[in-house]
Amino acid sequence: MRRSHRKGGGQQLEVTIAAMGARGDGLASLSDGTPLFVPYALPGEQVIVRTAARSASGVRADMIELLKASPDRVEAPCPNTAQCGGCILQHWSFAAQSAWKLAQVKAAVRRTGFSPDAVQPLVQPLSSQRRRARFLMQGGKLGFRQRHSKTIAAFGPCMTLNEGLTQFWHAAQHMPKDTPESEWLVTDLPAGFDVSIQSKATTPEPLTLERWRDVLPPLSRIAWNGDMLLELSPPQVELGGLAPVLPIGGFLQPSLGGQSALQEAVLRAIPKDADWIADLYCGLGTFAIPLAARGHRVQALESYVPAVAALDAAVRRDPSNIYRIHVGLRNLDLYPLQGEELTGFDAVVFDPPRAGAKAQAKRLAERKVHTVVVVSCNPATWARDGVLLKEGGYELQSLIPVDQFSNTSHLELVSTFRRWA
Repeated sequence: MRRSHRKGGGQQLEVTIAAMGARGDGLASLSDGTPLFVPYALPGEQVIVRTAARSASGVRADMIELLKASPDRVEAPCPNTAQCGGCILQHWSFAAQSAWKLAQVKAAVRRTGFSPDAVQPLVQPLSSQRRRARFLMQGGKLGFRQRHSKTIAAFGPCMTLNEGLTQFWHAAQHMPKDTPESEWLVTDLPAGFDVSIQSKATTPEPLTLERWRDVLPPLSRIAWNGDMLLELSPPQVELGGLAPVLPIGGFLQPSLGGQSALQEAVLRAIPKDADWIADLYCGLGTFAIPLAARGHRVQALESYVPAVAALDAAVRRDPSNIYRIHVGLRNLDLYPLQGEELTGFDAVVFDPPRAGAKAQAKRLAERKVHTVVVVSCNPATWARDGVLLKEGGYELQSLIPVDQFSNTSHLELVSTFRRWA
């Protein structure tokens, strides 16, 4: 490793990238062993970098010059890739990305003590273009945030957006220049675009909203800092039989293809003869609704009040589902289902946030529920919760990795655990 000091801050180094870090940055080491993360660098490459920032996990560096390129390096299809904080792996071949992602999953499985033979091939949905995206509004222009910055990197267009969001983006480039700086979460729904805005500015006046409506495509709702400003039609989300109204700023799978792939994987994992199923961290009912539509009875539990209210209202709008889906409010991190509460369930599905479901996994390990399906967006917390289930006598039957978006490090995991005694 060669080093020198240059003006402009940071230390200039020549390093060889040893591996790819979990978040998609090239990984090297400083002389004292500190991890060095280099965005847009690939394993095996020799690069000249300048250190930029230090954190608890290591040091980030910016690549100055590529001395030796990896054979897996390709031309990025998007001209904004070097600035945008989104698709950070466009410079890596699709085959190499896929192999790396699968290796990451198998490593997590090994850490649990299960066999990596349970890992299935990557599922890469055909319709994985985004129906929702988070933008930055600055100076009347809508764009994406620059990586490690609070400014817009590029105004687009973006190859990951579906046709509707692309249309919205084009229209939003003509917003009034005095539009406050803000963050826009935009969702393309059948009823129109749902727009949830966060800003430090004061609430817009009705006349301002009318000016926005003149520019933007058909809207279903506009919310400002969590409060509804305008609703022209309820922003409903079709989830396989019922259509709950999306809570303001509420969670939704970013692509229809990703949502369908996850639903199909969960349905395959649940035995068709299972009667009573618990869907924990159920959200809007992404899994509860299609499970009920297949004929199962579902206890759906969630701690986010708006999601519980939306799902419950959707169930009550269709009386045939009242006896199929039972919706409840419960903080499963503080008060997991346990003991006799789990008696009678033929299967349990849980889909927690990135922090996982440690408390619930512990309680499941103490009971004899035949099938437990874990949906996770974080291999690290998946492995931790998987160890708890293993200690309780569960076996990992299969794990399906869903690659909702190529060119990113993101993966969803759908894993099936069985307990035979």
